[in-house]
Amino acid sequence: MTHTIDISSIKSITDSCLYYDYITNYDIDYHDKYTFELVNWYKDVVFLNNFKVGNDLDIIKEIDKSVYTYLYDTKYRREFKKNIDIYNFSGCSSNIVIKKIINFNKHYENKLYFYINNSKWL
Repeated sequence: MTHTIDISSIKSITDSCLYYDYITNYDIDYHDKYTFELVNWYKDVVFLNNFKVGNDLDIIKEIDKSVYTYLYDTKYRREFKKNIDIYNFSGCSSNIVIKKIINFNKHYENKLYFYINNSKWL
């Protein structure tokens, strides 16, 4: 399938997606279907939607940050997988998945502020 991309929006998208290169070049484990689906969904959302206005760019920044955190933070990944089903990426509307990811990210960040990591001193 061929996709057309609005060239004028590429600059704003690449400026907004600070982690795009990290996400698209991430070395995904062959057996990790969930991560593979998430990264492919991310690529589609970033380039197939025309995010031009401020609010839309804020949404894309939030998705970018969330997917990056998923890839590089194991606690976040574990919680993410528990809360967002893999079938959402292909079966649901992108808007529904975007809302779920943004809500999860906000909830996780709020939870993170209250989490205190205890360490033992010897």
